[in-house]
Amino acid sequence: MKKQKIALLLGIALLLLAVPGKSQLLIEGKIKNWNKGEGRLVYQDMITGDLTDMGSIDEKGGIKIPLSANFKQEVDLMTKKALENAPQGWSMRKNTVASTFNCNPDETIMTNGEAEVLGLPELELTDKEGMAENGYLYASNSQQVAEWLKSWGMENAGKRYYLRWFFVVEDASVNGECIIPTYTGNGDENYVDFTVVRLELKKGWNPIKTEYEELFTNQNGKTYASRTIISRIDETPEDLEWFALGGKDY
Repeated sequence: MKKQKIALLLGIALLLLAVPGKSQLLIEGKIKNWNKGEGRLVYQDMITGDLTDMGSIDEKGGIKIPLSANFKQEVDLMTKKALENAPQGWSMRKNTVASTFNCNPDETIMTNGEAEVLGLPELELTDKEGMAENGYLYASNSQQVAEWLKSWGMENAGKRYYLRWFFVVEDASVNGECIIPTYTGNGDENYVDFTVVRLELKKGWNPIKTEYEELFTNQNGKTYASRTIISRIDETPEDLEWFALGGKDY
């Protein structure tokens, strides 16, 4: 009996060792105010037009997005196919920790900055047949921030956060502060854009939280993020919401 107990404990220990660190392998949530029924979460290649399934939507808006441990290899295959169909001379640049998260090389302490980074792409919501255009998926605790993301920063910023998921091929870190004087486009009006980056990135998937702590309001009433904190988190916040924005009504 004692030998069986020891063997069982060793088996459990080996199983735990086989599970990758704290790398998240599944995203789950529920889309706010969803009424489009079951569907798919897809990524559409801008060159080939192909749809790649990235997740699913149930009748009530529940989402599941598997995060593949082989994401780099899968992206490499998609990239190869896209380049085969691209116009002559077309190329794609790989993103690194330095190119993705380094806002000021002189004020940032970084390790393994050349490690490759692949972001979970913007996901489109469609029906089970892949025909309907039901918008894009955004993870935030504020609809205003989600609308700001959808508008590529053209709408007003809001005080809250959004999440994105990044796959990093090796452990890396970024720690620094960036102070950037920013012109609003109104006469001589300027504000200071202050960003704090605190990232201890792990090999595999990393949930990255971008939080807007302070805002600047220009003379026309438009708001900009003036203090931003970028950090890696281990657990999904309880107040996170999922928004489907930009869909077409038929």
